[in-house]
Amino acid sequence: MNTNIADRPLDLAVHLRTAVSLLRSGTFSYNWKKAEQCNCGLLARVITGTSAEELRARLARARLASVAIPVTWSAMTEAFCPIAGVPANELFAQLYAGGMRFEDFHHLEYMTDPTIRAYMEKHYNFFQKRKKFRFFGPYVRVLRPAIAKHDEAPSLIGYLESWATLIEEHHAAKRKRTFDERMEQVETRPLVPIK
Repeated sequence: MNTNIADRPLDLAVHLRTAVSLLRSGTFSYNWKKAEQCNCGLLARVITGTSAEELRARLARARLASVAIPVTWSAMTEAFCPIAGVPANELFAQLYAGGMRFEDFHHLEYMTDPTIRAYMEKHYNFFQKRKKFRFFGPYVRVLRPAIAKHDEAPSLIGYLESWATLIEEHHAAKRKRTFDERMEQVETRPLVPIK
């Protein structure tokens, strides 16, 4: 199983960036407690091209078609896993075709992938609200660094952008390696004089 989070199709990076722009513009409303508006739900809506209502209906049909499945995306993924031999329903087949992998759902749901988190913490600043502190004098406003939380839209935006960037960088490095290998082959061929 390939666990490199950046080794995904470039189409997934496009879906991730689309979800970010829709989230930023307010087109998508965010609610971590609703399956169609949470981290995985927003990306699923972009990949499948469905509205929140359509996705909710598809998830309800998927739950009815199988044994009782809890509402979390991680649990639904396990219930519809082609790797484990459990038949995937149409929704998850679309998500897998869109570039998602079995392990991506749990990581996205709770924003736990260590590679994405490391990139995100290096390139994004998350700050708590300003707090007043009084030291020996007037009140001082201080910004304290905060940890990105899995159930907040600004953190999700940073996570999705980080993931998209990692995918794009991975593909750029792959193209460069391919180019370098071709150039090396050209340089090692003997020159044949033209007659």
